[in-house]
Amino acid sequence: MKVEIKNLIEQAERIKQVILSLIAALPGNPRINRINDRCFILSSADLGPECILSPQYHDFKATYRTINTELENKTPQGILSFLTKLAEQGHIRLDAQKYTMRVHPDVQAFLKKLIN
Repeated sequence: MKVEIKNLIEQAERIKQVILSLIAALPGNPRINRINDRCFILSSADLGPECILSPQYHDFKATYRTINTELENKTPQGILSFLTKLAEQGHIRLDAQKYTMRVHPDVQAFLKKLIN
């Protein structure tokens, strides 16, 4: 019995790592011209009607890193709940940073596609 539980826990951890890898592999924002890992250029025309100036909103790879950081300490059910809520609402309260992260509609669509 103890060995079976340990095997299930190991399987859950492997599944979690696969999910984190899938999220990290989602496509980046085609509207940005990346200078390096932490810097990019975005046309003001691509800021959208709400003119959101947050770099993380437009840098999808940074958004994915933040999502993965949040998911690392969650259970499999917690991962599904977090991703579902984020895909449906387009924003989520982050535990580590104590603020609400809003995601780009394209990221929201990628997450919906991933969980369905």
